[in-house]
Amino acid sequence: MCTSIACGRQASEGGVVLIARNEDYPENNWNKYMKYRIYPPYTRGQDKWQLGNGLTVPTPENFFAYCSMPDAQGAEEAVCDIGDHFLFEARGINEKDVAVTATNSMQANEKALAADPFVSSSGIEESVIATLLLPQAENARHAVRLLGQYVTEYGAAEANGVLMADEKEAWYFEIGSCRHWIAVRIPDDKYLVVSNSMRIHDVDLTDTEHVLSSDGLYNFVIEHGLLEHPSQSKFDFASAFGQQEKSESGQTDRYYNTDRIWLAQSILSPSQKPEIRQDTYELFLAPDEPITPAHVMKVLRSTFQGTPLEHEPDATRPIGVVRTLQSHIMTVDGRLSAGLKGVVWQAVGSPLCSVYVPFYALADEIPDAYASEDSTFFTENSIWWIWRGLFALADQMDRAYGQNKPDKLDGLLKYCRNWERYFIKMQTAMNEILEQTELPDVPGAKIIAKAYSTNNLKLMADAAMQKYQLMMAELSGSQKDR
Repeated sequence: MCTSIACGRQASEGGVVLIARNEDYPENNWNKYMKYRIYPPYTRGQDKWQLGNGLTVPTPENFFAYCSMPDAQGAEEAVCDIGDHFLFEARGINEKDVAVTATNSMQANEKALAADPFVSSSGIEESVIATLLLPQAENARHAVRLLGQYVTEYGAAEANGVLMADEKEAWYFEIGSCRHWIAVRIPDDKYLVVSNSMRIHDVDLTDTEHVLSSDGLYNFVIEHGLLEHPSQSKFDFASAFGQQEKSESGQTDRYYNTDRIWLAQSILSPSQKPEIRQDTYELFLAPDEPITPAHVMKVLRSTFQGTPLEHEPDATRPIGVVRTLQSHIMTVDGRLSAGLKGVVWQAVGSPLCSVYVPFYALADEIPDAYASEDSTFFTENSIWWIWRGLFALADQMDRAYGQNKPDKLDGLLKYCRNWERYFIKMQTAMNEILEQTELPDVPGAKIIAKAYSTNNLKLMADAAMQKYQLMMAELSGSQKDR
C-alpha cells in the first residue's frame, strides 16, 4: 500500500540518483526504528542462512554493513543468532553505496497465478527482500540479478515492486508470479512513479542493457495466453500479470492506484498536463525541472486538495495519508568518495506531519530515540511515537476548540516545514564541505559525516520532544470544569 518515486541522475539536481517511498499500512499499529547492521564475523562460517520468515538460502559471500529501518515487532533470524529483528527492513544503503527500498505491494491476476502460483510460505516476500539484498549487492544491477536469482530458485510468495540504485543508475523490479519477474532501468533523464499496481509496459525484452527478466518469460506469456497481442519489442508485463489493487474496503477500485500516478506526474511534470483517470500512464516521464529532495517531499505528502480530484467522491486514495509508517528519500551522489555517496532523508510516521531529516548512510551511532524498539504502546522514548503523538494532539486540539480552534495542526505543519528548510541548507553546505575535504583525507571526511548525521537526528529528536511537552502542557492548562 505504498507509493514510490525514482529518478535518473540527469533528471535530478546535482546529478544524484534518487529513490524514495512512503511505507503505508492499513493502520499505524507498531513502531519503526533505525538500525545500522554489522554482521559478526562468524556469520560467514555457516553453510545456511535462515531469515525471519523461514526462508533458508546459502550463506552469502558478502556481508556488507548497511543502514535499515525494520519493524519493532519483526522476527529474529534463526541461524545467524544476532539476536535482532530482521523483518520488513524497508529501506537502506550499504557500505558499497547501493540503495534498496522494498516494496510496493501488488496483486497478480488469477490467470497468471493459475499457471505459476506463489509459494505458500518461506518464499521471497517483502519482509525479507531488503535483508537479502543489502548485505550482498555491489551495485544496483547486481541487486537486480540477485533478486531475480532468488525468485527463480526459491519462488515468490507475493507480487511486489522493488527499487534499487547506485551512483550511476536506478532500477525498478516487478514480481508477477512465483518465478517470473522483470526489471527496467530508469532512463537517466526521466523519473518513475509506482503505486500498488504493476507498472512495466511497452518495454523491449531484447534490450538487455535496460531490461532484465526471468528466463522464458515471453514464451510463458504466450503459452498461457496472458496477453491478447504479445510483442517482444513492446512487452506489457503489467497487463500480463497484474490486476487492480483492492482498496482498504476490500472492493476493487479502478482509480485506487492511477490517481496517485496522476498526482505525482502533475506535480513533477505540470507542463505535460497529464489527464486524470487514464487507465495507463507513461512509465517514464521527464520532469519540468531537476528533481530535488524537496520536490519529492512535496509529492510524498501530496493530497487531492486543490486538484481536479478534490471533489470526486471516489477519489479516496492520495499519496499523503495519516497511516504511513515511515517515509524516506535516498540519494546516491557520484561526486563523493566511496562510503559517503549515500544519504537518507528520513521521516518517521506520516510525512503529513513529520520532518525529513538527512543523514549519511554510514552513520553508525543512532540516537536512542530513533533506535527505540518500543512497539505497541505510546512511549516518550521513541521518536516514532512522539511524531504520532504530536499529530494526534494537534488534530484533537483543533477538533476540541471547534469554530474557535487555534489551528494547532496548521502551526505544527509550518513548524515541520521550517525544520526541513533548515536541513536542506545544512545538507547542501555539508556536501560542499565533504567534496573539498574527502580527497586528501577520506577517513576524516567520514568522521565529519558521521558526527553531522548523529547530530541531525539528535537535534530533531530533542526538538520534537520539546514540542510535544509544550503542546501537552498547553492542552492540560486549557482544561476547564465541566
